[in-house]
Amino acid sequence: AVTGSAGKTTTRELIKACLSPLGAIESSVGNENNDIGVPRTMLRSNSSHAGLVLEMGMRGLGEIHRLSVCAEPDVAVITNIGTAHIGRLGSRAAIAQAKCEITDRLKPSGLLVIPAGDPLLEAEVSRVWNGRVQRVALSDDPLEPGTPAPDWVAQLQGQSIELASQGLKLTNPLEGRHNARNFLLALAAAQELGVTAEQLRDLSVSLPGGRARRLSINGVSVLDETYNASPEAMLASLELLKQQPGGHRYAVVGTML
Repeated sequence: AVTGSAGKTTTRELIKACLSPLGAIESSVGNENNDIGVPRTMLRSNSSHAGLVLEMGMRGLGEIHRLSVCAEPDVAVITNIGTAHIGRLGSRAAIAQAKCEITDRLKPSGLLVIPAGDPLLEAEVSRVWNGRVQRVALSDDPLEPGTPAPDWVAQLQGQSIELASQGLKLTNPLEGRHNARNFLLALAAAQELGVTAEQLRDLSVSLPGGRARRLSINGVSVLDETYNASPEAMLASLELLKQQPGGHRYAVVGTML
């Protein structure tokens, strides 16, 4: 099961792709990440599926708790704690509390996967979960002092990542540093469920519309990230835009409510 302020759907699709060596995988589609969508996804799953990947969203406290009770996940992934829905919850601390509800029915033998280096997330995890945790980071990520060291560290080299502990180079299936971190989250989840990194050297992932979609129109390259926006997702998109070769770069942005 996957939650987080940004990158939920991308990470969901990365996990689904990473689990493909196990067989057919069922997963959330579209916006099936709420009290109606999660049960619908679960009802599509059957004995022919080797795994089930669920996305869990929220607009307030208690919502992810209900979804966790419904799903009882074996592995839980939190992509990040940002500022989406801060108008409703009031603070990042409350957002962290809401996201960490995913552990409420995480199986006692299960695994929680999180990004390394966020003291606020670490504090909430230590308050609500006493089971196993794995952390991921890129080698040059600025980690806050005093936070636990990451279990998965990778160096981003162009469109590849090199796993420090395994000396293994994998193709990053999606552009951008933020997606390299999402890929690490997916790798950690997949390994817990029996997939090795060696099986995922050249992974391909397709995303729903409006997410990391690249178009070429009359010689102009267009990066379509129109599905949704949060400050963190916008900054990641602008960083990706900055890295693009060529001449002029333009960002066309709307409002965030």
